[in-house]
Amino acid sequence: MKLKKIGIMLCVVLLLVVGCGKKELTPQEVFDEAIKKMETLENASFKMNVEVAAVSEGESQSISVAIDGKIDDKNKMTDMTLDLDLGGISIATQVYTEEVDGNTITYTKDVMGDGYTKTTEPTDSSLDVDFNEVADFFNGKREITKVKSDIDKLDKYEVKITKDDFQEIFGSVSEILDEDMSGIEIKNDLVADIYINEEGYMTKVVIDMKDVIGEIEGVEYTKLSLTIELTDINKTTVTIPDDVRNNAVEEVAEDYDYTE
Repeated sequence: MKLKKIGIMLCVVLLLVVGCGKKELTPQEVFDEAIKKMETLENASFKMNVEVAAVSEGESQSISVAIDGKIDDKNKMTDMTLDLDLGGISIATQVYTEEVDGNTITYTKDVMGDGYTKTTEPTDSSLDVDFNEVADFFNGKREITKVKSDIDKLDKYEVKITKDDFQEIFGSVSEILDEDMSGIEIKNDLVADIYINEEGYMTKVVIDMKDVIGEIEGVEYTKLSLTIELTDINKTTVTIPDDVRNNAVEEVAEDYDYTE
């Protein structure tokens, strides 16, 4: 499966749909309010689930990723437990990251034991998001409708991106990232569910693109979904144990091509 394109696509969709807010606001005001909230979010606990299943040349493939983690944006630290299922092969690991003197240090638990490895790389500032630029880029690309919520104390919104707008956005993304996304065909409009708490923070996003994305380079997707939940917003602490820092085995970070 073309994992790099799938990853880019999921990130684009997430940026498209996260602009929601209070019920009395217009869609544009909702998006502006969401930007302000994103700027005040310093830390949170989160759960993320990605489900991908596809058929290529008669062969079925599947990947599921479940992440249970904490992020401290103010102090540039994360703590994540990852459970992966790669076509029936299960892998579980723990990952900590921190930024020190312009470098990102990653501590990864050995999947076959209790030890940790340590890699150090220059922090990639290209991953930083300017939410004002995001607002300008995606302005007018969403239709936001408040619907009946199925979760207590959370408002629920449906966010719709039309088929034509979605296709146009991928053309723009191709230019911005210098990545050919022309092989992605958008079949239908995208409708995502977003839940907002009483403080105006987005606490859950559910996106199902199984019937939205067509074949990608001969690969037909039978499952393609993303769910993210946030809790303990601005109440989360990330701590990297001293024994992990002190005993992790240093490794040289290597580039890997995820395009295949």
